Amino acid sequence: MKKYKKIYIEITNNCNLNCSFCSKVNKTKRFMTIDEFNSILEKIKDYTDYIYLHVKGEPLLHPDIIRFINLANTYNLKVNLTTNGTLFNKYSKELGLCTNLNKINFSLHCENNKENYLENIFDNIKDLNIKTTVIYRLWTLSNNELDKKSTKIVDKIKK
Repeated sequence: MKKYKKIYIEITNNCNLNCSFCSKVNKTKRFMTIDEFNSILEKIKDYTDYIYLHVKGEPLLHPDIIRFINLANTYNLKVNLTTNGTLFNKYSKELGLCTNLNKINFSLHCENNKENYLENIFDNIKDLNIKTTVIYRLWTLSNNELDKKSTKIVDKIKK
């Protein structure tokens, strides 16, 4: 039995947004190299079956995101990732070919002004492998009521 349910790996601390609810990071912005990623996978492969690509950055910003997911597959590691979704339509078909993409979380509450943001996500979900779990995340107020933006998103999802 593996020791950890999942291990988080920060492949980048870069983000294409600047949402007010995200904590700010003062580290130098960078992207992990393939060699660094491979070294980490080699070290953790016996401790978990799942890696999570999300800590402080937007994983779909990484130019080697598909290579990273496929490399994880060579170690029999399933990949979970969280994204703001703004780049999903760029990668949806390639992500759909990644048989080890276990889960993708869309943080729909990100602060962006991208036209057709939700439509680009919803229209491209069909590209994902049927075994990939898709989760839409929204923020709530302290009394568990949805705020105005979340309510608009839920209304759009219902249509």
